[in-house]
Amino acid sequence: MLTSFLFLIASLVVITFIIVKILNPSEGRKLSTQELLQQFDPEKDWNAGAFLLKIGPVIAGFGLVGWIATEWWDQPETRLLLITLLTVILYGIGGFLYVLSKKNNSLLVLGEASLLIASFMLGGALYSANEFFELRTGGVLFGVAELFGIWFAVNLFVAYVARSTWTFGVNVFVAIFWLAGYLNPRYNFAWLIGIRDTQVFSSDTNYLSLLIPSIVVVATTCFYAWHQKNEHNNPKSEWRAFYYLSGLFSYLIVGALIFRSIDLYYSEISKAGELDFNGTVLNDLLIAIIALLAFAFDFVLKRLVKNYNINYLVAVLVPITAFISAVAFPNAIFAGFFFIEVPFIVWILADYLREKSSLAAPIFYAFNAIQLFVLAIDQNDFNWFKILVILGILMYAAVLHYLNRPFVVYVMIVGILTLMTKVLATGANGFLIIVMAGCVLMAFGVFYTQTRAHMIRHRKELGINQ
Repeated sequence: MLTSFLFLIASLVVITFIIVKILNPSEGRKLSTQELLQQFDPEKDWNAGAFLLKIGPVIAGFGLVGWIATEWWDQPETRLLLITLLTVILYGIGGFLYVLSKKNNSLLVLGEASLLIASFMLGGALYSANEFFELRTGGVLFGVAELFGIWFAVNLFVAYVARSTWTFGVNVFVAIFWLAGYLNPRYNFAWLIGIRDTQVFSSDTNYLSLLIPSIVVVATTCFYAWHQKNEHNNPKSEWRAFYYLSGLFSYLIVGALIFRSIDLYYSEISKAGELDFNGTVLNDLLIAIIALLAFAFDFVLKRLVKNYNINYLVAVLVPITAFISAVAFPNAIFAGFFFIEVPFIVWILADYLREKSSLAAPIFYAFNAIQLFVLAIDQNDFNWFKILVILGILMYAAVLHYLNRPFVVYVMIVGILTLMTKVLATGANGFLIIVMAGCVLMAFGVFYTQTRAHMIRHRKELGINQ
């Protein structure tokens, strides 16, 4: 029945085609080569060949690693040797073709294909080395975090040297497995690709798991600032993907370190008694002081350094935080990042407002709203310092950028909701709540009136009619 139906449809299509040919005799004329070439512009057409030469290596690289792993599963020495040798050869071929492509552009696609396969082979080589070491010594050379972190760092280097957008794109896949463990060590996604029975971190005191993301953040934030300076977010720029991915990875890596520190701070560190002032005034006061210092540094540098970009400050702040954290908390080396949670907001906010980053804007609104909500519903009386510092920074930024009315309205609404929710969460007296509600409304009334007055004065100076 189905075959007959398909045959009927095909017959109707053929009959329709023949009728069109009969009614339009000119269609039967053979076109000359010149006429055919004029009908098509290959430079504007989608290059299906180039696309297949990118997808093909991704699939081939993944399959090649899997095939070698299954064929020599019981021979770890042979497997490690084969994968490492192939990785080196493919990187060599890719680099050689990249150099030759400066004289022959057609070789660039083949070179990028070799680098794509090599980028997958590198992951297989690292895992094989890890397993070989474990079989020989009984210990783990790399946890999942270190393995994927090294893989990410090498791919990042190769992507920028070869300007390979697709190699950089592979890092999106790598970053999912790398950063998941930092967000929560229980979420080990490595088993999805066959890496089982492997720790996320080889140990809580393995400085490699702290060193790798710190180095990568220095690179990605500097690259991100460079992309912004050269306006690589322009749709016609060949660096456009690099602009967005470098910024995205910078935010994700620092955010993952902060979340890892929060998990450690409230669980392992407090239980171990290493920090006895958890949840006290000293704790939140210290967070507020560090936030204000970071804000002050940014404020001064913005006025003293020409073409200053806060991403360069982040490139300095993150490794310093990592060093202090490793020294101050040797048994929980990520703990220091707990104290830069507020500077993280300042960074995103400055990137959004100063650099007009379309990447930073949604990240800021999402992360800041969640952070303030969590602080507001917390019944801890001592995190008022953090709340007030965050709202103070937001209000200061809104006064400076008063023409950004959606941001001004956001600050007013989120400020009122945060403070009122916090008052209710702490269980104050009913009349005291009314008093504080009035003070909050007055404070934000003054704030909004000031931004409105700035805008009215600005319009008058420009001669714009009300």
